[in-house]
Amino acid sequence: MVNHKGVKAVEWEFTWIAGQDNDAPWVRPGARYHEIRRAVATDEAAYVLSWTVAEEQWLRNRALMRQVIGSFTVGA
Repeated sequence: MVNHKGVKAVEWEFTWIAGQDNDAPWVRPGARYHEIRRAVATDEAAYVLSWTVAEEQWLRNRALMRQVIGSFTVGA
């Protein structure tokens, strides 16, 4: 459990390898991706924020990912 601007949230981080069949045009089959998802729930709605990059770009993009996810304001 994490705190997202005063709202309780759940965050999970994982890696995956893209298969030959996928729905995302930006995915390269056989490539490894690193993803983080944060679920934020209020009394009125639930939000899922996600950030996915190629594994080799994860460390370089980590600060930007934290900035983007952290900028999300519930109910804005």
